[in-house]
Amino acid sequence: MDMSTPDKKMKLVMVGNGMAGVRALEELLKLAPDMYDVTVFGAEPHPNYNRILLSPVLAGEQTVDDIVLNPLDWYSENNITLHVGKKVVKIDRNSREVETTDGMRVGYDRLCWRPVPIPSFCRFRVRTCPASSASAISLTSMRWSRRPASISMQW
Repeated sequence: MDMSTPDKKMKLVMVGNGMAGVRALEELLKLAPDMYDVTVFGAEPHPNYNRILLSPVLAGEQTVDDIVLNPLDWYSENNITLHVGKKVVKIDRNSREVETTDGMRVGYDRLCWRPVPIPSFCRFRVRTCPASSASAISLTSMRWSRRPASISMQW
């Protein structure tokens, strides 16, 4: 489906509930508020918050609620389905679905992947996959190791 119609909106799935991705959603809502049926997945148990202010929270000077940028009400007021505490572990490009660790599958017409930023000292090591499985990307093997060349993503 390439065009939204009055009867059926395109499905936009955003993987990652961070500052940059949600800021892009805010702009999208200003420009085309009725274009997409939006679903957002965030691995953390909170709505979008200001990660720059995380240190005062860890020091006990503020609470997570103090640094939330978009409270849960904002998502519902904008007709956004938010799944907090849900980590996407698979993207199936053939069926155009994402899958979470608990097996939840959600279809999409457009996919925006905005996971938590990765520090600059890290890098991906991508392994190629056989042609028969090239349509599904498994994200379960993306992990930290103890050395700076620390993230690998196996397809």
